[in-house]
Amino acid sequence: MKHKPPVWADRFFAWFCAPHLLHDLQGDLHERFYERIRDDGVRAARFHFVLDVFSFFRPYILRRRKHGFSQTSFRMLFGHYLKSAFRSMKRDKQFLVVNTLGLALGIGCSLLLIAYVYTELSYDRYVDDPSSVYRVSCSTVIDTKETQFAPIPPAIGLALKEALPEISDMARFMTWSYTTGNSSVSYQDKSFYQQNIFIADSTIFKVITFRFLAGNAAALRQPDRVVLSHTLAAKIFGPDYLQRRDLLQTVIRIDKQEFAVGGVVDDMPYSSHWRPEAMVGWQGRGNDNVWDDSHAYTYIRVNAGTDPQALQKRMSKFIAANENIKKVAEAFGAKVSVFIQPLTDIHLHSDKMYELSPGGSIGYIYAFSVLALFFLFSSGINYTNLAIAASAHRFKEIGVRKVIGALRHQIQKQFMIEAVLITFIAAAIGAGFFYLLIPRFNALMEYKLDMDIFRQSEFLAMATGVVMILSLLSGFYPAFYLSWINPIQILKSKFSGGPGKAHFRKTLLMTQFAISAIMIVAVLVVSAQMRYLSQKDLGFNKENVMIVTIPDAYMKDLLVLKEKLLAVTGVSGAAVCDYVPGYSDMVDEHYVERANGEMKSSTVSRLHFDKDYLRVLGLEVIQGRNFDPTNEADYKAAYLVNEAAVKAYGWDKTPQGALGRKIEGFNYGKKGQVIGVVKDVNLFSLKQKVAPLVMGLTPYASFLYVKTDGQHPKEMVRRIEQTYKAVMNNEPLSYQFLDERLMRLYESDQKMNAALVSGSQVLIFISCLGLFGLSSFMVTQRTKEIGVRKVLGASLREIMVLLTRDYVRLIIMANAVAIPLGYLLMRQWLKSYAYRVDLSWWMALVPVCLTVLLALLSISFQVARASRANPVRTLRYE
Repeated sequence: MKHKPPVWADRFFAWFCAPHLLHDLQGDLHERFYERIRDDGVRAARFHFVLDVFSFFRPYILRRRKHGFSQTSFRMLFGHYLKSAFRSMKRDKQFLVVNTLGLALGIGCSLLLIAYVYTELSYDRYVDDPSSVYRVSCSTVIDTKETQFAPIPPAIGLALKEALPEISDMARFMTWSYTTGNSSVSYQDKSFYQQNIFIADSTIFKVITFRFLAGNAAALRQPDRVVLSHTLAAKIFGPDYLQRRDLLQTVIRIDKQEFAVGGVVDDMPYSSHWRPEAMVGWQGRGNDNVWDDSHAYTYIRVNAGTDPQALQKRMSKFIAANENIKKVAEAFGAKVSVFIQPLTDIHLHSDKMYELSPGGSIGYIYAFSVLALFFLFSSGINYTNLAIAASAHRFKEIGVRKVIGALRHQIQKQFMIEAVLITFIAAAIGAGFFYLLIPRFNALMEYKLDMDIFRQSEFLAMATGVVMILSLLSGFYPAFYLSWINPIQILKSKFSGGPGKAHFRKTLLMTQFAISAIMIVAVLVVSAQMRYLSQKDLGFNKENVMIVTIPDAYMKDLLVLKEKLLAVTGVSGAAVCDYVPGYSDMVDEHYVERANGEMKSSTVSRLHFDKDYLRVLGLEVIQGRNFDPTNEADYKAAYLVNEAAVKAYGWDKTPQGALGRKIEGFNYGKKGQVIGVVKDVNLFSLKQKVAPLVMGLTPYASFLYVKTDGQHPKEMVRRIEQTYKAVMNNEPLSYQFLDERLMRLYESDQKMNAALVSGSQVLIFISCLGLFGLSSFMVTQRTKEIGVRKVLGASLREIMVLLTRDYVRLIIMANAVAIPLGYLLMRQWLKSYAYRVDLSWWMALVPVCLTVLLALLSISFQVARASRANPVRTLRYE
């Protein structure tokens, strides 16, 4: 075997040596290397070769000539490079189509995900100087359990504004309908339910940026004025409402209260965590003296240069010294604190009680960013693999170019320009895919993306950068590899690419299918978990239960409505309750008697309902009794608890048990005792285990649960609506179904599942597309071999096996690496659920079978066509 100089040293010398000196000096180095092998041996020759290379690293050798291969010559050659690139693409149309389609899909899908991530990260940045705006939230620690609340007591905001000079402005707002969020809006003969109506300080316009279309910021200083959003104003008055001269004197009714329109503001951007449709003044409605009830969303704007950490310390010190806070903390047996959260962090960290909206997920940001990288990586692998495979057709072209004087860096520039050109053609097609995929993405994710995002300079620069980086990375290795080809070997037809290059292509192919296998595992696990959640027995009857929302203004008619609905054909029961799954958990602080008789503060989930609630949902009282509405004491001094509460407070370990245990509740001022124990059921999310639950009796609540027979659901809704309107003075009906509402608890994971399914389909398609192109070149290269084997008697099956076994082996190896990794990732994800599906053996088998099957389908056409070809023709190939 002929010895060669150290490759790395030889390439290092070629990299730093001036082009006009490289040929002579490198030749001298090689000649001296072989002389030393003869005289001193291989090891000494290699050592001295490295020393010689570094001895040449000096200015004379590094300095390029100002003439010759200058920037001017590159500009002159650029047109030639483009012409060569177009000729190459025209000559090899299959390479162009496969590569362009793969890159276009990868770029289009990745840009869609990048647009989502960009939008999520830009939430609330429309506000003037967003870095100076913070939300003030609070937390309570009771019995080592911390609960954080997005709103705070309204008195705290005022106290902070007066005590801390760093705060330039403070504004509070709270929901108009505190229970359901729905309010009745009427004007003339129009009447409908509207969400997102708030009571707000007049200073809200100083803290949060609004653009007035009519009126001004002084509107909320008057208690009988309302400020509408553009959408709500158009809904009430029509699209040409701004042409009305009497707009600012027009009176509308909200839950039967009259307000004159004081202003109209433009709709808040989609990238806002708070999107009010109407605001009325705080004065006369908000209570500035409440210290113990968190219902005021409080925002502050701080002075320029304020250190948020120093502000937080001063705020904590003030709260710790405030006498009113001390009294509340003592009454609740809790530790109370407040903290600030930057406005721009709220959307992605909306994990507190009573958030304004579900918010985004930082997990989505990470997941979609990784998925976008997968798309780009997979499409880039396609280009690199196919470019190396297709280079076999261009070896002689490269050899001729080198023989007539082309330098290595010129060959590299030529192929890099081809890569950039193909990538930008693919990017243009990818923008079309982006446009076509937007409706599908918006439907799956319940999101709002459009092509206008390309008008934002930051996103456009980001997209251009992504495309440029992809083109450079995917084109770098083929250009580098082809520029190092020895022209003498090429022209003698002795160059085959070498085994190292084949190993590199196989590694890329394995990586590509490993990514696809991980995606398949993720899809299988998430789908199985969603199916498990929908089929799991929650311990109560969730089917055929309709939940009717009762407006606050019509609460007095609730009992009449319930009686009328029970007379409707097909209605088997009705009950009132103050909770609907999917809203913030109903949490209160209670003093609860422990097993040793001590009264101790606890944070407990709570429900209030009437006597029929247990029967309508099929809940079972396993100890004691249900509420008795004829017993006045049950309204004031009686509680039901669940089994989890019995275990949590140690009552199951005492002879007395749970019955008769004392509970003191604050919100309703009730001091009573336990009269019954209800069997544990999953009324809340299955991400948590069944928590201690305290239940109280009330005849009125914001939601009416109606149990039906499930027959003819559309007709049943129509009957209930007729009855509702007859009782509620023709108010529109707002309803939902319990089973659908329960599944919305897992809405974010369902969206993730939909995104994973779609993403895995695209990734598998890109991988198979690349495999199709690669197999095509492989079959072309082995055409003569196939002909020889057929002449020697090889069967069609033997040739098929010969040509496909390497790919099948690679894909199985890719699955062997990917499936354990996918299992680890999904096991970690499943830990977010208290009740979860078990990982099964078939979740490992399906990715293997699916990827192998799809790979065989991708290459079988090319292989079958080559196997059936006439051997006479194949032997004449080339």
